[in-house]
Amino acid sequence: MKSIFILKKNLLYMNRSIRFTWRNVLLILVFVFQIQLLSQTNDNKLESETTIPKEIQNKNVEQNEDSHQRYGFLYSRRKGGPNFFALYPSLTFQSQSLQIRSPIGSASMDHKNPLPVIPSIEIKSKSYHMGSHWGFIFHARSYEFEYNAQIVETQSIVSDSNESGSNSKNSASFSTKDLGSRIRGRYQHAFPAIYIGAKGEDRAKLGFGVGPSEAVISGTANFYNSVNPVIFQAQSLDRSTFLNRVALSQMILGADPSLDPLRTYFLANINEGKNLEHLGVYMAAKGEIGTPNFNVVTIAQIQYLNNTGNFTPLEILTLLSLNNGAYSNRLRSNATWVVFYEYPGEYFTFQLQVTSPLYYSGFNRFRFSFIDFSIQVPIEF
Repeated sequence: MKSIFILKKNLLYMNRSIRFTWRNVLLILVFVFQIQLLSQTNDNKLESETTIPKEIQNKNVEQNEDSHQRYGFLYSRRKGGPNFFALYPSLTFQSQSLQIRSPIGSASMDHKNPLPVIPSIEIKSKSYHMGSHWGFIFHARSYEFEYNAQIVETQSIVSDSNESGSNSKNSASFSTKDLGSRIRGRYQHAFPAIYIGAKGEDRAKLGFGVGPSEAVISGTANFYNSVNPVIFQAQSLDRSTFLNRVALSQMILGADPSLDPLRTYFLANINEGKNLEHLGVYMAAKGEIGTPNFNVVTIAQIQYLNNTGNFTPLEILTLLSLNNGAYSNRLRSNATWVVFYEYPGEYFTFQLQVTSPLYYSGFNRFRFSFIDFSIQVPIEF
């Protein structure tokens, strides 16, 4: 308070006389000295109040240095975990299946290899730990898939011999066969998830999430022992009307015209010129047509179409392939669930993920099942 009073007094003297005299110079020097003295006193007081012990300062420096240290495969991981997100290029061992239900039948798609290996990519946000043993994280994943076989039911007769005689029974069994059908596509899924696990990016996590997903598919499915009613209208209708109904049934079955414009063009003009044969050649080039499965139903349809006398062998083969179901769809769902367990190691992260997305397109229903075991390389940013 005393120094402030002296400052005010000096200012008062300076206001009375602004002439350049030795007295005014002396007053100015005293004024500047008092300002510097007050400033130094306040700085010392603030420094004494905010002084951090050296132990804490050293600890903070060590933590800051540790958070920037990198380790792991090609030094792609951060010791303090990602600041923003992490990329996970993966090699995935996948158990997969696809169930298709349509108005003309059902098909169960599978893979010849019981555990195909596919490359995939996943993006994960940094973990937001909320409680002592739980937190929140965001996942996004993308990979391609292929189904090149089908699960079909076969009937066999089993005879039992006993004292009263022999009895014959029908026995049903399921097997995976190559029927010439192929469905390929890409699956993408993004979801927020809640996980259970200790705090830290290097700790195991068990999580559950729900989010939007998309599957883009193309190919054919062989509806084993199924009949499209349109096929058996071939003898009661003229060729032009029959083919128009075949094309209309394909549109009703849910093919997306935007994904395959050339196929859509052939279907829209199927009764003009040799567009039916051209469609068959185009489907064969894409691997969507093959030798039909010769069961009782297929043979009956071939004989029926042949008796009309209006179709060549290539056209009959094309009609049977269309009858089995040719798909080109973009499938979307707003709520696809997923359960995952991941165990991070020093160089790789091991993850088990289970999901079963369900889609509807037109009159078709698609149920996928994916059980994935992935070996991932974290690249943290």
